Amino acid sequence: ADGAVTGAIVGFRDIQDEVAARHELAASESRYRGLVDALPDATYVFRAVRDDDGAVVDLTYTHINLAAAVSYQRAPQDMLGQTLLTLFPGLESLGVFDFCTNTLITRQPGYLRVPSFDVNGAKTAFDLTAVPFGDEVLVTARDITAALAAKQALAAAEQQYRLLAENATDIVWQLDADGVLVWVTPSVESVLGWAPEQLVGTDPADLVHPDDRRVLDLRRASAYSGETVVPFELRLRTAGGDYRWISGQSRSTIGADGAVDSVVAGLRDVHDEVSARTALSHALEHDPLTGLATLSVAAARIDQLLDELSRSGRPGRTVGVLCVGVDSLKTVNEALTHTAGDRVMMAIAFRVASIVTNPDLLARGSGDEFIVLLPDLVSGADASVIAEQIRRAVHGTVTIGTHHVEPTVSIGIATGRPGAHGVELVRDAALAMHRAKDNGRDRFEFFQTRLAVEAQHRLSVEDDLRQGLGQGQFVPWFQPVVNLDDGAVIGYEALVRWVRPDGSVVTPDNFIPVAERTSLITELDLAVLRQSVQMLGRLPAPMVVAVNVSAPTLAHADFARWVITELTSSQVDPTRLHVEFTETELLNISERVRGTMGELADFGVRWYVDDFGTGYSSISHLRDLPIAGLKLDLSFTAGIAVGDPRCEQLATALVGLASTLGLDTVAEGVETPEVATVLRAQGWKHAQGWLYGHAEPAAARLPS
Repeated sequence: ADGAVTGAIVGFRDIQDEVAARHELAASESRYRGLVDALPDATYVFRAVRDDDGAVVDLTYTHINLAAAVSYQRAPQDMLGQTLLTLFPGLESLGVFDFCTNTLITRQPGYLRVPSFDVNGAKTAFDLTAVPFGDEVLVTARDITAALAAKQALAAAEQQYRLLAENATDIVWQLDADGVLVWVTPSVESVLGWAPEQLVGTDPADLVHPDDRRVLDLRRASAYSGETVVPFELRLRTAGGDYRWISGQSRSTIGADGAVDSVVAGLRDVHDEVSARTALSHALEHDPLTGLATLSVAAARIDQLLDELSRSGRPGRTVGVLCVGVDSLKTVNEALTHTAGDRVMMAIAFRVASIVTNPDLLARGSGDEFIVLLPDLVSGADASVIAEQIRRAVHGTVTIGTHHVEPTVSIGIATGRPGAHGVELVRDAALAMHRAKDNGRDRFEFFQTRLAVEAQHRLSVEDDLRQGLGQGQFVPWFQPVVNLDDGAVIGYEALVRWVRPDGSVVTPDNFIPVAERTSLITELDLAVLRQSVQMLGRLPAPMVVAVNVSAPTLAHADFARWVITELTSSQVDPTRLHVEFTETELLNISERVRGTMGELADFGVRWYVDDFGTGYSSISHLRDLPIAGLKLDLSFTAGIAVGDPRCEQLATALVGLASTLGLDTVAEGVETPEVATVLRAQGWKHAQGWLYGHAEPAAARLPS
């Protein structure tokens, strides 16, 4: 009252997983940046700056290695976040900007020589290489100023000695007109382990990696056709039998007859640089936990398999996709930590790989999923054979410390013929996998077109739900609750209806399932609660209104505050508000929910268990929780209507239980006077159903 602060309310949110993910990402980025910083040449990572039309208008420095900082004599922090054209506007006219942009757009590596650029007042020449790096581009700048200066200074000298001077620490060799080595510098021994005399008189093609022979043939053809300078990058075999990446340039010597009589090539060992680039590329395309290809890579491979099938000339064949979802991984993560969950994922990946022996046909999907590709199936049914093999292979205990996990998987199967798309098949397989989980887990299901239709329908309904909530289209209709002894109306149950702008009314079964899959269910519950409390304020006391609340809303930390605020602002007696939740929800009562129920019960709100008799709740819940009443599930009422003796006996037992505990009782679904008579004789106090009236808008229930 005196304006001084008397306390504080602090909210806490569990961000353990988020922090762990940030630490893992930071460690991964540190490794990659370490690789880049270790490169001897100046290396930069750029991100595109785009205009409103999406065109690249500049490039932002996102990483600069130590060699680059030394080259520009600037602290890295002074360049990070700056743009290329702001710091060095002259690079645009030299083609560097277009060169980097082209790599970003085409996703293809590139090479560019910058013959002269002013760096700290000195004219410097660079050889640039650019490779795509995620949504960025990695550019390596090799300073060739000294090499070019040496070449110019020795322009009058004989070509062999000029090349030797340019590549004093690299390999230089000369081939004759037939492509046979006639001269090799001694540096070949330190790089490749061969003595020069071992190579003279041989064809260097014998040293080239088989996968790079085509590159050699193309570059050799260019050199012997008279092309002045021919760059290349390929792998050469060392004396020890392994291969190293070599980058080089060849120059042709033209004889008096105008034909090429020799070719001189300068070679540089770039194995470490290429390995670093390869490691970065691999990290972008592979899951760090399992080493499997990522989902995007899998989708591209599916498209490739479909294309190959289209060109194979084998009609009727199909490509299969399996989405293998690990069952209950969330439970393992929560009970034994995410590290334990990762170990389970690794074990399952190994077991799936034992069935899918080709690693190119196995990938990591989203979260707890794996993707398996099945090329060239004779029939879609053949995929079920592999799915069953995988399902069985996954079985078997995974031991984590003193705990034993028995993993299972649910598998969705989708197939496609040429003309299909990889991303769509992955989606279809995932839908089928979720259906397998819904149908009991540890099984496989084939994709059906209706699954995609249902998914699209759910998305459409969700969008309409969100818009409808914003426009106040969801309103409670009220069904009477009567006293069974005299039929007097003692209150109403609020049943939500969706009233569209065109006046059409949508019943709950058409939108509640979608709302329950999203946070919209809580917004929906609160909208009904707010209007129901307002209705109470307009109804004469002591009439009551019962409101149903979903499990997510009940578990919300602010639920009690919301209810108390609405009742207080409407000046309604809290005992007139009945909050209902299903018996099934009693199985998952947390300490937070217990606290919420206790707080609202102390305030005066009365709690009712809906659909009682169909769940598996313990009687101790009725003893320990502030429950005021039970509502008999309408399945029992329907059974009584057709003379089912078991339903009558159970209804009698349930009302006896409620009476013993001092609880109010309400029977739902009463449609005939005969059923009402039976229920009244059993001891049920109140009832609702079509016998007493359907749910109608608030205006129809207010006294005239």
